[in-house]
Amino acid sequence: MNAIDFKPKSDFLEAMLSRGFVHQCSDFEGLDAKAVSTDLLERGLIVNAVTPTTVRLLPPLTVSDTEVDEAVGLIRSSLAAQLARAEEATS
Repeated sequence: MNAIDFKPKSDFLEAMLSRGFVHQCSDFEGLDAKAVSTDLLERGLIVNAVTPTTVRLLPPLTVSDTEVDEAVGLIRSSLAAQLARAEEATS
């Protein structure tokens, strides 16, 4: 399994692990993967919170570049919203 740097706008996400079409976002700093999963589901993206700090994505083999871009945008938005909520809770 290879770790792919996924930090262009997200310093709270440590790594994205990939194997084939199975992708895992892991090591959320101060975030709950279940909350991220629930938020993404509400935004229309189905993911699986496999551990308290890991979200797994299983896109179909027919996924288009446009759909990948949309999913990445949803993930960034969700993580930013969850981080903002976490920071408010600690303030």
